Amino acid sequence: MKTKSELSAYYKKWREDHKEELAEKKKIYRSGHRKECSESEMAWRKLHREQINACARARYAKDSKKQAARSEKWRLNNPEKGRNNQLKRWYGITLDEYNAILKKQDGKCAICGIDKPMGVGCFHVDHDHTTNTVRGILCQKCNMAIGLFFDDPNIIKKAYEYLQMRTAASLKSIPGE
Repeated sequence: MKTKSELSAYYKKWREDHKEELAEKKKIYRSGHRKECSESEMAWRKLHREQINACARARYAKDSKKQAARSEKWRLNNPEKGRNNQLKRWYGITLDEYNAILKKQDGKCAICGIDKPMGVGCFHVDHDHTTNTVRGILCQKCNMAIGLFFDDPNIIKKAYEYLQMRTAASLKSIPGE
């Protein structure tokens, strides 16, 4: 009869030796039971969120440079998946939904109509900060402008009226003419 530690070591070695086979079996099982697995996994993750986060922090702290390099490598190898995950996490939309919105806008900023994004290399998702609903896709400048006006249509209207008034007044009083 083997001791508990001997059995534990044996099973650990067996799992390491059969890693690919186990991964394939798990993949096959999950494909047939995806909904049940994801529901039970999500429930388990909800109950153990602190424990999961503590393990992730410990793993990252153990070798942060290695983890950062691994994450960067994944992002470079999977740019669409990374962008899709980011859009889901921040705005609740997928990359396909983002592309559909942009296509509806003819591939241009919804405000100024520019067709080449500036700044980080992609158009920005404009969303209502109180309801978190997506309003459209904007270039960096238009997105920042709306943010600087606190997403308040009244302030934007006042800015528009100010510019209209000042532009008309400045045309009349250009020095030297």
